[in-house]
Amino acid sequence: MRRRTAGGAARRSPTGFTLVEVLVAIVILSMGALALVGTSRVASASVRQAVLELRAAQLIQEQAERLRTLPLASIGPGSVTRPAGDALWTVADSGSYVRVQLVVRTRPEAGRSLVDTVYVYRPR
Repeated sequence: MRRRTAGGAARRSPTGFTLVEVLVAIVILSMGALALVGTSRVASASVRQAVLELRAAQLIQEQAERLRTLPLASIGPGSVTRPAGDALWTVADSGSYVRVQLVVRTRPEAGRSLVDTVYVYRPR
């Protein structure tokens, strides 16, 4: 707030902030805080989804490499349980190649799990 002196010059009042200035500052700060909370929730959900996808990819990679190293005659349907999740595979013979369907289900993380399917083809 400015006061006029006897000579007409403006002088700032030393009383501090007005109530309107304080209320506007509180509203702006609260909107910023709410935006940060909303962003952190989205980021947390994204991290959980990324963890599930990483676990599924690691399990698929592990099982696909294992199946690739086995002799073709010894590959049959099967399943395996790992700390990251379960893998189940089926084998279909197509004459010139063998198709292995690998299905992976991750362990639940915060109530969610991920199922992924990969096909591995091996020539005869």
